[in-house]
Amino acid sequence: MDMLVDNSTTGIINLYLNQQQKVKSAGAYTSFDNDAGTWQMYGAPKDGQTLEQVEALLLEVVAKLKNGEFEQSDIDAVITDLEVSRKRSLEANGSRVATMVTSFGAYEDWEDTTAWLTNMQKLTKADVLRVAKKYLTGNRVVVTRTKGKPEILYIAKPEFTKIPIAPGRKSAFCDELLAMPAADLEPKWIAEGEDYLVREGKWGKLVAARNPIHDLFSLSFTFDRGWRHEKELRYASGLWNLAGAGDLDAEQFKKKLYALGSKMSFWSGEQTSGASISGLEKNFDETLALLTLRFTKPNLKPDDLKKMIQVQLGRRKDSKLNPGSQQGALRQWAQRGDESSVLNDLSNEELQALDTDRLEALFATVFDYRADVSYTGLRDIDDVVKSFVQAGKKYKKGYKRRPHRYVQPRKNTVLFLHRDMVQSKIGMFTADGTWNPSSWVHYNFFSRYMGGGMSSVLFQEVRESRAMAYVVGGGYRYGSRKRDGNIVVGGLGTQSDKTVEATTLVRDLLAQLPADKSRFEETRESIVQSFRTNPLTYSRIPGAVYHWERAGIKGGDPRPARMKAAMEYSLKDLERFAKRFEARDWIIYILGNKERVDLKSLGTLGEVKLVELDSLFPY
Repeated sequence: MDMLVDNSTTGIINLYLNQQQKVKSAGAYTSFDNDAGTWQMYGAPKDGQTLEQVEALLLEVVAKLKNGEFEQSDIDAVITDLEVSRKRSLEANGSRVATMVTSFGAYEDWEDTTAWLTNMQKLTKADVLRVAKKYLTGNRVVVTRTKGKPEILYIAKPEFTKIPIAPGRKSAFCDELLAMPAADLEPKWIAEGEDYLVREGKWGKLVAARNPIHDLFSLSFTFDRGWRHEKELRYASGLWNLAGAGDLDAEQFKKKLYALGSKMSFWSGEQTSGASISGLEKNFDETLALLTLRFTKPNLKPDDLKKMIQVQLGRRKDSKLNPGSQQGALRQWAQRGDESSVLNDLSNEELQALDTDRLEALFATVFDYRADVSYTGLRDIDDVVKSFVQAGKKYKKGYKRRPHRYVQPRKNTVLFLHRDMVQSKIGMFTADGTWNPSSWVHYNFFSRYMGGGMSSVLFQEVRESRAMAYVVGGGYRYGSRKRDGNIVVGGLGTQSDKTVEATTLVRDLLAQLPADKSRFEETRESIVQSFRTNPLTYSRIPGAVYHWERAGIKGGDPRPARMKAAMEYSLKDLERFAKRFEARDWIIYILGNKERVDLKSLGTLGEVKLVELDSLFPY
């Protein structure tokens, strides 16, 4: 029932509300527990739309479901989708374990768990209608979230006594677990010719890995062409997702694709864009043909773009009110200045001036560019090349990539954005040169040691020992490509009147590494064991190969050398690496309430500058 209403593609909500852009967004989901369960629908209004109107539209969806406005073929398509999702999820050990845990927790016989898909395949339209009419009655709860200022009681900062932390401490139960015999897993490395194959041509490059598990495929194309080069690409992908292809309107197209058990996407990033398909290997050719058709002959309604723009304008208005969006925009501007990805979005005027013909022209030229292609599946690599390369076609080179750089602080600075709230959300960073492959071991030890989980410095010293933050994290963020910049980062959320004290603590911990032998050995063990327990599965191999190449790493799989370096690394090495952060200047950026935060005391951290919200957005 739930999947017929919302499967992200062809459910009643997906086609009737989202595809037709009757609301800003809508969906449905389930929650099944041992004692009881719920089925929930949600919707967000467009600009000028009331919550009552959204509720009425959701109830229209319920009526369509109970009236049987779906076919047995829709159920069959859902089963195919579930089959593909099940196969894909069980590739990972984590998902396999989760299946066992869920079965055990639900008191379910393992035979019933493994027969889940087989039992689903027996369902009929009558079964779904029986359940819908039984449960979807007038007995429901409706929850609305409205704009307004709640009355929040002020709670004074409680006094906490610092608890001494012994980083290597273990419980008796932990000792018992660690005493259980378990041989170290042998790490698995990959090599060209054995685990993957490569083909190159004027069209680009293909890295292919064979699927040894089941009959699923994936094919993706990445182009050196992003919205930094052509701003409209940000919104071309949005309109593309509303399109049909050829003679198929959007609803027919999505139903056809969903029935095949296939998925496709088109995305645009800052300097790259891409397209991908995945599904059952037997439907590879038909899925690829549909992808090509949607780019070359998109089938759009005359008002699709106009509706999309109106939805986007509403989202923009909401984003400027949303604390997460505000903090994201502040972070982008603090770290990248005029290069902020938020500031480089279209203005409202530019958005409203978008033209369908221009966006369709962008669709049509996507595959005119050289691409980095990844494939996993059962096909011969040369057959894959033949499936998408057009003989005699001249492929364009993409745009030259600009290195990803960060603002270099010239002095300690605090950027403060006011919002009427009881918490403070804080970030900080200092730039640290550019990506160097030979320094990987330094980067990773610093990140894991400082912010690698509940045994890390930041978690134990800020939260566990002093109760100074609701959430805290940080470490070293290094570039993904040659000449990209690196930064040391920290972040936390805390009570307003703890802002200065907590921020000072996090910055000082990042700048002056607290050395501890026991904690360091835990960090080393974590890094070394990650090589043993996290092998590259077939589906991740092409992405890893491209990542290493783009990062300027030569000689194939770098992980054997990295594991060796990690095993030989010392606490003294980490201390020498971290020492250069002691004299660094930092940029600290804070989203908080200036009536609750002591701005004068913030001056001890650097020059305080108040930021206006409108300066962070281009609209």
